[in-house]
Amino acid sequence: MTQLNPIPKCNSILQRAWITVATVVVVTSLVIAAWWWQREEQAKAIQPEYTTTTVRRGNLTHTITGTGNLEAASLSDLAFSLAGTVAEINVQVGDEVKQGQVLAVLAGQEELLLEVETQVLAVSTAEKNLEAMLSSGNRMLAEAQVELSAYEAIYEEARANLHQDGDARCSKSLTEDYFYEYLAAKLAADEWQNFFDDGSGYGTDYVLEHLNPLLENKYQAYLNWTYCEGYTEQEILESEATLSLAEAAFNLAETNYQNLLTNSGISHDSLQLAYTELEKAQKKLLVAQEKLAGATLTAPMDAVVTSIAANEGETVGTNVFIQLADLYHPVVNIQMDEVDLLNISTGCEADIQFDAVPERSFSGEVVQISPALVSVFNFDTIAGLLEMQDQSIASGRLLPSGLSALVDLHCKSAEDILYVTIEAIRYSANNEPYVYILNDLGKVEKRMVTTGLETITSVEITSGLKEGEQVITSEIDEIVEEGSF
Repeated sequence: MTQLNPIPKCNSILQRAWITVATVVVVTSLVIAAWWWQREEQAKAIQPEYTTTTVRRGNLTHTITGTGNLEAASLSDLAFSLAGTVAEINVQVGDEVKQGQVLAVLAGQEELLLEVETQVLAVSTAEKNLEAMLSSGNRMLAEAQVELSAYEAIYEEARANLHQDGDARCSKSLTEDYFYEYLAAKLAADEWQNFFDDGSGYGTDYVLEHLNPLLENKYQAYLNWTYCEGYTEQEILESEATLSLAEAAFNLAETNYQNLLTNSGISHDSLQLAYTELEKAQKKLLVAQEKLAGATLTAPMDAVVTSIAANEGETVGTNVFIQLADLYHPVVNIQMDEVDLLNISTGCEADIQFDAVPERSFSGEVVQISPALVSVFNFDTIAGLLEMQDQSIASGRLLPSGLSALVDLHCKSAEDILYVTIEAIRYSANNEPYVYILNDLGKVEKRMVTTGLETITSVEITSGLKEGEQVITSEIDEIVEEGSF
């Protein structure tokens, strides 16, 4: 039989030792792995999650929203200048008319035209009578008389304005009042002048602060007093020279008139009567022409007929008969919240939408801002006026007055700038803006910024951030100094 050799005892012990070491290593690894896993889970549980927004580059526009009502740029109320029967009405409400177009006519045009022709003839007759009188020499006499009257008036005025030495310009009582005012002003100024001259008691600047106004009062009071007390030598000489010249001119004009009067033989009364007859005829012609023109209504502008007061054949007075509205240049009366006062100005562009035309947006521009707030349903609003650039809808119909509108004004804009959502901006106790960002290491970092244009949703960033950075918009409990944590 073959006998088996037994395994040496030392080999069995060594094998068991290696198994034990391997088991310990595996268990230790599992324990360490479990420990790291638990630590990571705890870290994840501790690490807060933030809502962020990205710093973007683009354009911002500040939009202000309000309401408005469409109105005609101008209205024109047309009325006949005399009562009568309506003979013709050439338009209907809603018609578009052109400037100069005949709209309505009163009956009796023939009689009115005949009256105009009659008065034209009367004026022509009066003019011929006057020309015949003047052709005989009376024209020269009339001109000489007018000239004499003018020089006589100049002469009388020069006599009334002649000044002599000792003449007072003002009443005695007024002159005395001015004198006492001057004395009072002088005493007040002298007191502070003494302080200035002595150089004691008060500082120079303090003395001058009181002295200068008193010196001005003293000088003005002196001027008032001397002005009232009498005329200057120059004024006296000028008044004498003016009188001499006026007297010489009057004497020359009187001599010239007397010579013409003696030779012409035409009386002043006859000439005056001829002028009076011509003036009367001209006034009657003007009245007749106004009546003829007032019996016909014509459009003073391109417009739309909005109302007609009566029908053909009816009798009307001088009240408004036809009303026209300029709908070719529509305007919108707008109302904006008073909080936007500093953001609104003339020149702001506008987008306008009407409830009645929902499929289209119209454009316009602010041309007027009211200097006073307007109360609408107990709310103070800013009132203004928009000029619209469009006046018709797709069908070609003009927009009617009275339409309600929703208005968006675009008054401020910025192009190619960095901006973030408005929720990202925070403010310090000193009202300085700052943000929290998540840096490249995932840490929170406080960053001071400067801002520019602000809209309802976004804020322009002029410094402090770079495009693409992540800015935290959610709440942060821990106070972060500049830097990171």
